[in-house]
Amino acid sequence: MKRLIILPVLLFMTAINLSAQVSLKANNIDEVLVWTMVTEDIKNNLIKFNIRSRGPVINTIAENYNGGGHKFASGARVPSMNEAKMLLEDLDAACAEYIGKGDSSNESR
Repeated sequence: MKRLIILPVLLFMTAINLSAQVSLKANNIDEVLVWTMVTEDIKNNLIKFNIRSRGPVINTIAENYNGGGHKFASGARVPSMNEAKMLLEDLDAACAEYIGKGDSSNESR
C-alpha cells in the first residue's frame, strides 16, 4: 500500500545537500507517495518540514502549518512536537485519500 514515509537520516552533510539526496532516494521508491525531511531549528524553537509528493497535493496542508509552496514540493514550520505529529497525520490522510480515489482520477503532474 502506498502511504507516507518518513526517512530517518543522520545529519553529516549540509541540510540542503542532504535534503536533495533524501528526496532523490525517496522519489525512486514506487510505494512512496509523500516523503518529508524533518529538522529541528533550536535557535528559533521550530521544527521544519521539507515535503515532497508524487501525487497527493501537499501545499494546502503545508499552508495550515505556517508553510506553503508548490502542489508537489512544499515546506512547513511548527513550534511543537504535537503540531509536527498533526502535520504528519494530515499528510498520511492525504495519501489515504489519494489512494482511495484510484489511479484514473488522481491528479496528474
